[in-house]
Amino acid sequence: MPGIWSIMCSPCPPPINSVGDINVGSIWKATRYAPRTPFAPLVVLAGFLLVLLSGICGWAEDGLSTISGTVRFSGAVPPPTIVNVLKDPEHCGVQVAIQPVKVHGPAGALESAIVSLEGTFPMKNFPANSDHPVVNAQCAFTPRVIGAQTGQDVEVRNQDPILHNTHIKLGKRTFLNVAQVPNGRPIIKMLKQPGHYSIKCDKHTFMEGHLVVFNHPFFSITDSSGNFHLAQVPPGTYQLQVWHETLGYLTQNLNIVAQSDLRLDLVYP
Repeated sequence: MPGIWSIMCSPCPPPINSVGDINVGSIWKATRYAPRTPFAPLVVLAGFLLVLLSGICGWAEDGLSTISGTVRFSGAVPPPTIVNVLKDPEHCGVQVAIQPVKVHGPAGALESAIVSLEGTFPMKNFPANSDHPVVNAQCAFTPRVIGAQTGQDVEVRNQDPILHNTHIKLGKRTFLNVAQVPNGRPIIKMLKQPGHYSIKCDKHTFMEGHLVVFNHPFFSITDSSGNFHLAQVPPGTYQLQVWHETLGYLTQNLNIVAQSDLRLDLVYP
């Protein structure tokens, strides 16, 4: 029958201050009153949902922490790999030197290491708005190491005056395989699955890159000073992982408390 329904509970749960306060075991009763407007039931329902969502969002934003620091390499930097160029040497050069271990300064700041958190995150729907270019430039992929989030797009471009064939794979499965002429249109595709994607050029086999995709935003790539920054981290127990394409992994277990500012100095031996 038409009318306004007043939602009551027995027993009533406490006020909603956080997700943990929501009493899903309460028994809800409904009492009908005389109709006032034809939209009144929708207003009541919208008000209830607004209260519920405000409690959840408030919980998600309260008590978030920051993890920052540096990644360094203390060992002897390996020499670059020298590769003979068999195709398009007039543009790529007769030889190319490949050096993925980029160390800067006397402290050994390590560039292009990916720092991330592994664990169970209480928030599930993370916004993903930015795109990530994979650029063929000077017979190399720029940047060589990319961190991205599911839901974001990868955009492949060719800025060289020669043909490139960019081949991106997740394990043995091809994600994207496209030949691009000079100044060709960019190719855009959404990243739907997390994992470590390899990037290669099928024409120039010395060209290599890495695309590491996460299903959360808690990752960072070290800059030329070795710095990284993870923002808005919810409280919890996590494993912090550092990955470098040549040096491998560093790991450290962390217990993040609410509203903390943690700074770390991580060193590859």
